[in-house]
Amino acid sequence: MLLFRQCKNLYVFGILIFFAFVQLHAQTGSTFSGVASYYGIPFHGRQTASGEIFSMDSMTAAHKQLAFGTLVKVTNRNNGKACVVKINDRGPFIAGRIIDLSQAAADTLDFSYQGLVVVDCEIIGMAPINKQVLASADTKNEKAKDRNKVIKNNASENYAVSSNHR
Repeated sequence: MLLFRQCKNLYVFGILIFFAFVQLHAQTGSTFSGVASYYGIPFHGRQTASGEIFSMDSMTAAHKQLAFGTLVKVTNRNNGKACVVKINDRGPFIAGRIIDLSQAAADTLDFSYQGLVVVDCEIIGMAPINKQVLASADTKNEKAKDRNKVIKNNASENYAVSSNHR
């Protein structure tokens, strides 16, 4: 009986992996269209939903449902300019918008001055997610203490040097 349960669990796991693989490859080539927006300075340096640190200078985007790491070719319908972005965040959270692009992607598509643009999107593949390791509060505090010691030592040395020159 135990062997049957183990085989059944392995079988179910295999089916799940198969469907995940099929769904991933079925997504490649899929297209969608709608309104794109962009985000930049207020979110620069913050952690995204995928764990990566957002850089407004990277070719990244936020989407509500696409898997993190999905590569999407985005084309501005107004001027035909296109770029490829990696999904590493969730959003946009404003009705009627389908994708939130980084400042760099918006600049490449030449719509940052408008704020919104109608785009055509095509899923072209996958890329790895590079999760950043964030320093703990303890590590940051230790570095700050070390920095303060160096500053105090330099200040006393500078004072000693300057007092000798009088």
